[in-house]
Amino acid sequence: MLTIDSTIVLLENIISIYGIPALFLSMIIQSFIPVALPSDAVIIGAKALGINNISIIIVASLGSTIGGTIGFILVRKKGRPFTEKFVSKNTSKRIDNWFNKWGWSVLIFGRAIPVISSDAIAFAAGLTEMKLKIFFPLALIGAVLRVVILLYLWELFLKFI
Repeated sequence: MLTIDSTIVLLENIISIYGIPALFLSMIIQSFIPVALPSDAVIIGAKALGINNISIIIVASLGSTIGGTIGFILVRKKGRPFTEKFVSKNTSKRIDNWFNKWGWSVLIFGRAIPVISSDAIAFAAGLTEMKLKIFFPLALIGAVLRVVILLYLWELFLKFI
């Protein structure tokens, strides 16, 4: 059975061998395992493997947004029971409250902040009345912001070690 650590190592190995296409697919795949395999680890792994920042920003953002969109559509069709296979009822309720209080800005900022599961935000958005044509660009903006923030934090980290 794969552990979180072994899954991350496996994805990093795949990215080191297959490069950009593997980064794209890894970002889509991790969208369906939001807690066990954070996108942050995939993005930092890609940077550590020497993929340039612009490629990471474009590819990881698109992969994350496509994966999030698939999750959004699945939740839209399957409903709350499907969502709660991926996130706890408590997390689902908290995200519902955020959407009710802050509106669609939760989508951008929730997907941008590295500590929060961007995919849980996408799943929760599928439970709202938000249209796909609104979801996709907002999710993409959040994904781009997240990748840029992570790359910046990684560069800061490297300066201090």
